[in-house]
Amino acid sequence: LSHEKGFLDLIDVFSLINKEDNECILHIIGDGEEITKIEEKINELNLKDKVILYGYKDKEFIREKLNDMSLYLMTSYEESFGLTTVEGMACGTPSIVYNRTASPELVSEGTGFIVEAGDINGVIECMKFIKDKGKNSYVRPCRERAELLFDKDKNFMQYLSLYDNLINNNH
Repeated sequence: LSHEKGFLDLIDVFSLINKEDNECILHIIGDGEEITKIEEKINELNLKDKVILYGYKDKEFIREKLNDMSLYLMTSYEESFGLTTVEGMACGTPSIVYNRTASPELVSEGTGFIVEAGDINGVIECMKFIKDKGKNSYVRPCRERAELLFDKDKNFMQYLSLYDNLINNNH
């Protein structure tokens, strides 16, 4: 939970969503230097009963939560690679990601949305769209995208073909 991950933006977005749909719950998993600021923001916006801070959890816990979630929201301002975005896709969970991360390269049509970093209204519109369409319509495309990007057997064969082409074209 560091500054560049944008958790304070995430809580701002959630605060606005909560005003329209007070049945939503925000789940935040992880530890870090911003925890005090995050807790203060949650209290300031009177969201203590709507935001669950889990702290550090293992991969199995995260996988179970991602399977249960209706969407994954990444408000990071900097992210070298959106591993959690892929994990969400593998669980069939659509994503909304800021455009300043590596995650926009992962998200494709039918798996979620890419919004301008800091565009809270854009995030809210995308969340409404996902809610209206329903998570079930995203499960298959998300899982297929994760498999396409990271299936070890497919990737191995692609690399093998690439190396074969390089070797044969150089002789």
